[in-house]
Amino acid sequence: MAQPFSYLTIKAPAEAIFTDKGSKFIGCVFPVTSEQEVKQCIEVTKEKYPKAVHYCYAYQLGIDKVYKTSDDGEPSGTAGKPIHGQIRSADVSDVLIVVVRYFGGTLLGVSGLINAYKTAAANALANAEIITKILSTQITFSFKYDQLNDVMKIAKLPHVNIVSKHIENNCEIILSFPLSEKNKLEEKLLNLEGIVIH
Repeated sequence: MAQPFSYLTIKAPAEAIFTDKGSKFIGCVFPVTSEQEVKQCIEVTKEKYPKAVHYCYAYQLGIDKVYKTSDDGEPSGTAGKPIHGQIRSADVSDVLIVVVRYFGGTLLGVSGLINAYKTAAANALANAEIITKILSTQITFSFKYDQLNDVMKIAKLPHVNIVSKHIENNCEIILSFPLSEKNKLEEKLLNLEGIVIH
């Protein structure tokens, strides 16, 4: 199976509110790239809505779509799973959805809870701008100074960025570029004599 070079994520946080029988469910969606960011966003949500009774969530990270869910005291499977189901339906990653619940005094039952958490998550995602994240990679290589002009032609190609360069008699450059361009770029570099890729 071919390695994917990009995936969908969201550009910025978004929110949506869903109410059922007096209970209020606030879906909060965040772009995240690590478990540390997940923890920070959950804390921010708790500070913003301090009187809520539940902070249920699901997140999914990276191209491998590593995920975790939490029912935060709601009956097992009624909150985290339906929230994660919406992340999967939208096929997004690097995303956290926290659904905050204010209890309205009437029990919703298992199907009512699943529907409420699912709807709040779906509505929050619908309010977020979905973007494509291009995976990038880096390459480090060394060469002799007299090849600098040829190397710089490659380094100035569209989508290629110079991360660092060390120019003396023996030179070393680190380039970053979209993962999809890796084979083409390596081929161009190896066509130049004496280039050593590290």
